[in-house]
Amino acid sequence: MKKKIIAAVLVLVALAGFFSGVLVYRSNAKKLQMKGSQLSLGSIQSYSAQPEVKLAAHRGLSSAAPENTLAAFEKAGQAGFFAVEFDIHETSDGELVVIHNGDIKDMTDGKGEVSKMTAEELSKYTIDVGNHIDEYPGLKIPTLDETLDVCVKYSIVPMVEIKECTDSGLDKLLAALDARNLRQSSIIIAFGHEYLEKLEAKDSSLELWYLVNDLNDENLEVCKKTPQYRVAFDGRKTENRAEAFEKFKAAGLEFAAWTIDDADTFSAVYGLGITYITSNRICP
Repeated sequence: MKKKIIAAVLVLVALAGFFSGVLVYRSNAKKLQMKGSQLSLGSIQSYSAQPEVKLAAHRGLSSAAPENTLAAFEKAGQAGFFAVEFDIHETSDGELVVIHNGDIKDMTDGKGEVSKMTAEELSKYTIDVGNHIDEYPGLKIPTLDETLDVCVKYSIVPMVEIKECTDSGLDKLLAALDARNLRQSSIIIAFGHEYLEKLEAKDSSLELWYLVNDLNDENLEVCKKTPQYRVAFDGRKTENRAEAFEKFKAAGLEFAAWTIDDADTFSAVYGLGITYITSNRICP
């Protein structure tokens, strides 16, 4: 009897160790982006040439190369996208770099917050996660300047999402656009409408998009205060394509939708008259 009890205890201990290991693994595992080949716009049956869809490559063509890398931006340019969307953070020494999360651990072989690291420190780390990563060894976190140079190379519109930036960083963003004559042909987007308000105060001619997860009354009030904003919403949510959408439309607002990766959702969004669409996979 004692032997059976001891054996049962050992089994429980082993199982606990196993599941503990799984939990640790999951908590430390890096999040990989969606895999799969690109969808051709021609494969979307509901598409018609008028009005023309303006497709933005989400974090570059992130189904073809690791997101927010020069490789993904090159792929977007080569594919002929209207715009390339990317995220910017400001380093501790005031440089603007392109990465989605504030901590580099999810995309690189290092860890730490971008805002607490210098640009030189960031350059020591290599991107080691993303679609087709094996085809792109040695990728680094791009700077804003490098990314804008790719936009110029392919005549592709920069769609700059501000993640974390000081007031001086906003000035550097505008200066970088001006250096390439891109200010009037760029789109600047943010979930934090305070960034957009500051930019609008600097230049009321800028094209500014307010990003929202939900088309709710709170976000509608923000948009009414600054009606020149285009509203970019999560087009995957069916509730955003019903009564809520009509409220925003009645307020005279213009729309963009993200992140649309399948034909059915594309059809639904396009059917609402939305022609600015961000995607990981749908190609021109």
